[in-house]
Amino acid sequence: MSVAGAMVADENFGFPFEPYEVQRQFMKELFAVLRDGKVGLFESPTGTGKSLSMICGALTWLRYALEHGIGDTREPNDNLDDEPDWIVDHFRESSKASAARIAQRVQLAAERRRKRISERKSKIAQFGADGVESHAGSSKTRDVDPYLLDDYFSDDETGKIGSKRLSRQSDLRAEHLANLEPGSSDEDEDLRKQMPRIIFCSRTHSQLLQFANELKLVVGADTNRQTGDSREHGDGLSNFTLAVVPFGSRRHTCINPDVRRIQSVAGMNDRCLDLLKARNAKKVVPSRSGSNGSSTTRNSGGCVYLAEDAIKRVRDEILTNVHDIEEVVSDARKSQACPYFVTRSAIQRTGQFLILPYNVVLHKPTRDSIGIDLNENCVVIFDEAHNVMDAIIDIHSAKLSYENMVTVLEATMRYCDKYARRLRSKNLYYIRQLMTLLRHLIAFSGPEEGRLAMSAEAVSELQFKAKIDNINVFKLLRFIGETKFAQKVQGFTDSSERTEGHLKAGRSDIYSVVAFLNCLTNSIGDGRVVCSRSQEEKERFFKYLMLNPSVVMNPVMDSVRAVVFAGGTLSPRTDIETRLLSGVAAERKTFFSCGHVVPEQNVLGTVVARGPSGLEFDFRFQNRNNNSLIDELGRAITNMCSVIPKGVIVFFPSYAYLNQVSERWKSSGLIKKISRKKQFLVEQPAIDQESVLAKHAQAAAESGALLLSVVGGKLSEGINFSNDLGRAVIMVGLPYPNPSDVETREILSYIEADVGSEVAREYLEDICMKAVNQSVGRCIRHRKDFASIIFMDKRYTGERIRSKLASWIRDVVQIREFGESMHRNGEFFRKMPSDC
Repeated sequence: MSVAGAMVADENFGFPFEPYEVQRQFMKELFAVLRDGKVGLFESPTGTGKSLSMICGALTWLRYALEHGIGDTREPNDNLDDEPDWIVDHFRESSKASAARIAQRVQLAAERRRKRISERKSKIAQFGADGVESHAGSSKTRDVDPYLLDDYFSDDETGKIGSKRLSRQSDLRAEHLANLEPGSSDEDEDLRKQMPRIIFCSRTHSQLLQFANELKLVVGADTNRQTGDSREHGDGLSNFTLAVVPFGSRRHTCINPDVRRIQSVAGMNDRCLDLLKARNAKKVVPSRSGSNGSSTTRNSGGCVYLAEDAIKRVRDEILTNVHDIEEVVSDARKSQACPYFVTRSAIQRTGQFLILPYNVVLHKPTRDSIGIDLNENCVVIFDEAHNVMDAIIDIHSAKLSYENMVTVLEATMRYCDKYARRLRSKNLYYIRQLMTLLRHLIAFSGPEEGRLAMSAEAVSELQFKAKIDNINVFKLLRFIGETKFAQKVQGFTDSSERTEGHLKAGRSDIYSVVAFLNCLTNSIGDGRVVCSRSQEEKERFFKYLMLNPSVVMNPVMDSVRAVVFAGGTLSPRTDIETRLLSGVAAERKTFFSCGHVVPEQNVLGTVVARGPSGLEFDFRFQNRNNNSLIDELGRAITNMCSVIPKGVIVFFPSYAYLNQVSERWKSSGLIKKISRKKQFLVEQPAIDQESVLAKHAQAAAESGALLLSVVGGKLSEGINFSNDLGRAVIMVGLPYPNPSDVETREILSYIEADVGSEVAREYLEDICMKAVNQSVGRCIRHRKDFASIIFMDKRYTGERIRSKLASWIRDVVQIREFGESMHRNGEFFRKMPSDC
């Protein structure tokens, strides 16, 4: 058997249960993509076990890459095809020997961690927790004004830059992490670059938590298997320990109240670095809050949670046993260790499976700061990949409001008034440049005759028109960063407001200014600035809009071995393939879509183009004020509620139209009629989603519930309407983006110029249908589930629109008259079990 064939000898890929055939196919295709170094798009409907399939397929690749070597996990390539067998064999044996050395080093690192954990437990058992202390050096603190800027010299004739007492943020972080295990950082860095590594990314904190818990299930089953049959397989990895590192931002991991009170993530980062700098003055004091009663290294003016022994202790634990990020925070809190630096330290050691939020991988400064090394031995998996494009745009866009600008200008002026005589001329020069820039932007944001209230400008055009083109934004940002000006001004402002008794808690206007200025340094063609010059000051703003997501994604795909984009619904794919993957060669791309695990007879798909009285359903924007159409929709839904049991979800194109419809139904008395059959509920942005879901669940279990929601709203993605919660989903209209919106117009113009008018024409339709697919996927969550999906709009009768539905619904959907649809729904639910 070939090496490649041997690697998939276990057709179940270590799946914790007997996998469905679609899951087995998914794992096999995923393994092939990682093995061959490709870019894969994987579409697996909700309920098909996508997460478990990704984990098992990826772990199979990781284990065999450790055993056989990265290069030898591929099928023989063109370079070896023409070589004699002995050369091919020698290449493979060499790869396997190299892999064995790497695997041995990985396992030795795991054994050292286990030994340290055992030794600590023995010490605690022998001496008690109080006998195990953390010690650190001490030094004197300087009594200086915390808000006074360091001397800044800018760039001189030789091109050298810097401040006299530079904060050395990166050096501080590196020094602190190196101190966590002196003498091993170089060795760990070398191993980290050679060993195979999986980087899993998702969008939300809850999605990452869920994935970590599924990973525990697989690793636990794998451990049991190894215990039972390691002798039989004898693969050299029978004691394989997977080092998993979950990571979260300071927003989710910081346990220092002084830092957590800061609203801005950038502000939290700066405050954390200040505390890291202040750790030079340390002393050991007994812990009174730690549950284990251990002594803790505390800092005079620094952070109590930076004790190196405590951080190492928790780090070893998470690298030995799989944790989710909340468990890391909990364990670190008990040991009074910083969870953020615990996970960062683990990443920079031998973490083999990293669980990260999107922004850590997609934002290069963040990636570099944390120490995420993207190299040819890494594979990256993006889950919920339909969100990747929006995530890139959001991460690399920034909005600056009129209030932000005015607040920062006033704060900077107050700061300058207090410290002007104590600042070097270069400091004053750049501070005054910032004030000049803000004054010009504030002036330009106001209304002016002949100007559009809402427009978009190229970065260079904005700088010229606002008269800030003579200001070097790059140098200004360098000054702000090296002197920590943003943090100093924010701290000074907070201190002043606290003294005056009117502190605006958590304000972070200065960081909004810095984020916007950073966007102005991007390549001119990659983005535009949307300008709102309203008469109302509160409605004025500048927003940098990233238009070219490929400029962010291409370096990632070029650096790593393989990239996987996975999601329940990736269709239609035109947008992601032409905008995000345009730089990927066709032979490197592959697409896999599996069917649903639910039998076709469990899904009833219907397009209804006319209501019960024959009025045509045409919910285009120009028809939405038609009360006759709204009334006809109400009659249709009321009738459907008489044959559909339990929970029904109705999705509308926008909150505005949902409110318009519900107000009309209320005034016409239709809601009272509906309420005789099902409890009537409406999603609102300001209402807590959990309370709405709780009411819906209770009502659905009793007499039934009708929940009105919005495509793209809180309930249209990531919410589970399985079983009786969602026996039907009714889609009202098509949720097209507003083509007159300035941002939409700019995106369309960019797409047309970049990839052609054909793709631009399909853009709005693809965005719309992707949202439809996400919404209808809220029901049908497992193999025995069943539901009716009803599309109410005549436009769904067109083949072009229906072709962009997800395959699992496209294959069963049929066009029916309203009466026939009522009959089929009644028949469908009578056949289905009532206890599922």
